[in-house]
Amino acid sequence: MSEALDGVTGGATLLAATGVTADISDVTTTLVITDLNGGALTIGTISDTVLDSVDLSGTIGAINLATTGGLTQSLVAITMGAGADTIKFAQSSPSQTNADTIQGYNGAAGHATLQFGTTRVLLGSQFGTTETVASGFDTSDTSVANFLAHIIGGGTAGVAAYYDGTNTWVASVKGTGDLTNVVELVGVHLTSVSTTASATVLHIG
Repeated sequence: MSEALDGVTGGATLLAATGVTADISDVTTTLVITDLNGGALTIGTISDTVLDSVDLSGTIGAINLATTGGLTQSLVAITMGAGADTIKFAQSSPSQTNADTIQGYNGAAGHATLQFGTTRVLLGSQFGTTETVASGFDTSDTSVANFLAHIIGGGTAGVAAYYDGTNTWVASVKGTGDLTNVVELVGVHLTSVSTTASATVLHIG
């Protein structure tokens, strides 16, 4: 079953049910997803340029978000649900001040899988200046700005993360050294980046 949601002006509310795929377009600024029975929902394409929030807090089933083209919008506030959610990012103009944010990520194994178009976890030697990086986490930089500058400077495609004392930041770059995504996980301290789900791991896929 596939559903296209077009022309929604105030926001869209979806009831998740197993096997449903939806595409979100036109002028939806707030997307709220609620499931009544723990059903799975795949939202393959989100093309709204004005989307500013996605609320999954009313879900317990698996939500697959923007799995076709990736979430291209920046400054989107995403609130996680209780299920094993997958979110794909493909931001058009990522930066520290133009990052998407995720709230409600509990750090439990398998709570979320974030997709950035690459599954390479960067080493410290692949940064612009050699940094101390353990399991994908930069522990030697002293600010988000420095972390982003150094991951860009390496010119190696991959993903790495940084904890600023309050929030966890994850960024991906392509081989030219350009940022492809910047996401801030609010109020959570993760300790590693991996393609294997585990507690306190930023799970990428």
